[in-house]
Amino acid sequence: MNLPRHLCRRVVVPACVLVAAAAVLCVPLSAADFTWTNTTPNGWLSGDNGYNINTSSNWSGNVTPTFDSTASLLFSGFTTNTTIFGGFGTTTMNRMTVSTDTNLRFNSVGSTFSFTGDSPTIDTQTGLARLELKVSNTAGLTKTGTGTLFSNLQSVTAGFTGPFTISQGLLTSGNNWALGDAKTVNIASGASADMAGMSWAAADDNTADNPVRFYTLNIAGTGNAGLGAMYNSAANINGTFSGILNLNLTANASVGGTGIYHIGNFGAIDGNGFTLTKIGTNEVWVGGAASEISYQVNEGTLVGNLTNDAFGGAAGAVSVAGGATLASSNNRTFATPLTFADGATLTNKLNTATWSGNVSLTSGSTTVTGASASTPI
Repeated sequence: MNLPRHLCRRVVVPACVLVAAAAVLCVPLSAADFTWTNTTPNGWLSGDNGYNINTSSNWSGNVTPTFDSTASLLFSGFTTNTTIFGGFGTTTMNRMTVSTDTNLRFNSVGSTFSFTGDSPTIDTQTGLARLELKVSNTAGLTKTGTGTLFSNLQSVTAGFTGPFTISQGLLTSGNNWALGDAKTVNIASGASADMAGMSWAAADDNTADNPVRFYTLNIAGTGNAGLGAMYNSAANINGTFSGILNLNLTANASVGGTGIYHIGNFGAIDGNGFTLTKIGTNEVWVGGAASEISYQVNEGTLVGNLTNDAFGGAAGAVSVAGGATLASSNNRTFATPLTFADGATLTNKLNTATWSGNVSLTSGSTTVTGASASTPI
């Protein structure tokens, strides 16, 4: 029996095809790959400019992809900055793979990329892919590949509610809603998310146009290039909400950067028995009650704020390396045991603090500063 030609394409799940009034034929189907071939550079274009993703001449065989939950779109061979217009309305796909020596930009505030089907994925193998449109996903989306995904999503409510997993490489923020709507974000060992000076919860006003998107982050490892599983490479983020309501460790993990940010404000921090290490020159403010955790402050400053259990209470532990600082803010009382290396500092950022846990010195002296003390211990 001959099947119609349109049934010969490959898709992902078995499907049953009606071939006669009284007969149903089940055909095994697999994923459909579509390769972009237009690599002529066009620079950084705005609005609805750029090569149109719906134009057949931009694709192998001059055939526009069938955009559905089985489509796998392949983009490679770019050597100079290039912009692709995401099309009007919604473009549905299962997987997008980018391999480039430069920056590839997917653009337009009126475009939506909907990732659906089995294990939706953005694979940035090399270079940098810029998402400057809307993303829709409810079941979960995974970033793979050692390249960089620059997320500058163009809507605060595009329907990107599914879990977001950064399993490899780097995700960096282009605006406050780079992670989409409120959700769980998983950062695997070896991968990183850079806040890049953006407040992942937007602003403090929590309006319809600028809502607070509380995220729960599950993190592990030392991050991409050892910069931390989560870090801020740009300006200080001093708002009450930095976008990280709950932080969970799935293994030993590090956080850092150069710009200030807050974690756990009005939320919780669950160490699950692991150690959170502070690296980088910045200040990281901890504002959530922590449990089953120990902290290692190797660089910069770790600040306990808003709760007396920011460091895990009497069951927690904090170790501070030489040259690093442990700090408090807002009249706190901490029962957490402390260990200081030679050259470490204990200080108050605001008001006074009581440290009632055991204090150990590994060698030398620790400097205590603040409103009421300035002597070594």
